[in-house]
Formats: sequence, structure tokens, C-alpha cells
Amino acid sequence: MLAAIEGGQSELVAQYPPELAKLVVLLGDMLDPEGRGEFQLKPVRRRKGRPANKKRDLVEGSIYRDLKFARARLGGKLEAAISEVTKSYGINRSTALRIWGKHKRT
Repeated sequence: MLAAIEGGQSELVAQYPPELAKLVVLLGDMLDPEGRGEFQLKPVRRRKGRPANKKRDLVEGSIYRDLKFARARLGGKLEAAISEVTKSYGINRSTALRIWGKHKRT
């Protein structure tokens, strides 16, 4: 914009302020509780606790899936399935039980 102003090309600069004004009016209507806009922006506080770890959730989902399939394959024996899956994933028994209990409830 500075180069256009210094070069005397006002038509390049003249189109930005009206577009910026439209954006500011739209944003003002979104933030105003009594705004005329179609959309409203409402600030919300962050939830308590640690943020979700998507990678861990994917790994735990695959561990639960493997536990479920191993249990079905081994005749419904959860302990046998846990020992099989803990060896393949390199996790301990308590972690496998925690994952089983967490996903079984959902």
C-alpha cells in the first residue's frame, strides 16, 4: 500500500478502506449481544483439566479394539487377551485394564 500511495496510484488504495469498514461492522455485530448480524460470537471459558491428547486417544482406541478382538478369539477370557495385547504393545497390565474399563463404559 505504501508503494501505491507514493506512486500516486490512489485507485489501488481506495478499494481497501471500504472493505475494511465492512469487516469491522460485521465483526462488531457478531460481538454485540444485541447485534443485527446473523451470527453471534460468544466468549466461553476454557474447560478445566488438561487438553485432550488426540494421538493418545487413537492409540488407546486401537488397544481397546485389539483387546476386544483378542477376547472374542480366546473364548471371552479377558486375562488371556490382556496378556497377549500387553506383549504386542509393550504396555503393562494396569494400563490395559484402565483402557478396557474406560472404553467399556462409553
